[in-house]
Amino acid sequence: MSGYSFPSGRFAPKVRSALVVGTGRSGKTTLGNLLATCKNVEYQDEPWALHISSVMTALGLLPREVGKEMFCAAFHELINDTILMRNANFRPADLSTIVNKKTPKEIQSRLTTIATREDVSRFISERDPLFL
Repeated sequence: MSGYSFPSGRFAPKVRSALVVGTGRSGKTTLGNLLATCKNVEYQDEPWALHISSVMTALGLLPREVGKEMFCAAFHELINDTILMRNANFRPADLSTIVNKKTPKEIQSRLTTIATREDVSRFISERDPLFL
């Protein structure tokens, strides 16, 4: 493909990433939440867009290149949304809450100083976070 079918494909930060995989009830979420408390670690529990693009490609419902591009675009958007805290859960009683993963200072800093994709790119280049 010469161009991008998905506009977010143009936002392609270089990030360290790792997948936490396992069977149901094996502790993936607990491990991810624990690791997310570490400095410069970002965790998203089971991002559906990454799952669906992989499954659709594997089933032959999407051409391989389109599936790959869809996966990359969804991953890049997930990175952007995670750093900008667009998908953060602020409900303290939930196990997936951001308040158990990041310090109040970190949360406040992101909410007040990171507003654009350029800010996200700068954040990534300065901190070199690991995405789980």
